[in-house]
Amino acid sequence: MQPCETLYVADLIARESLKEVAGGWSWRFDPSLWARLVLPDRAAMVRDARCPLALVTGDRSDLMRPADAAYVQGLLPPGSPRIDLPEAYHHVMVDQPLAFVAALRALLAAWPS
Repeated sequence: MQPCETLYVADLIARESLKEVAGGWSWRFDPSLWARLVLPDRAAMVRDARCPLALVTGDRSDLMRPADAAYVQGLLPPGSPRIDLPEAYHHVMVDQPLAFVAALRALLAAWPS
């Protein structure tokens, strides 16, 4: 579990993640999703991409450890940027929303149109 300092974001996620149903409350997502989900070969998707790619991670992520990030970076085309957002865990858009937007803006400004 990771801490969350952006309580307004956590509050919104919590409010939008549940729905009232007959007899109580339920998650808005399908809890059996992960049992049925078939993911494509993501390494092949990265290698076969026909657009600029970048790796954006939270520097405190427990899920994207340095070795994992290095592996992913190695799949990207040479020269692809990597941005490690300070003070962000795995959910960078929740942990550091303004830094995440700034990183995206910088990437989009630098990439060819």
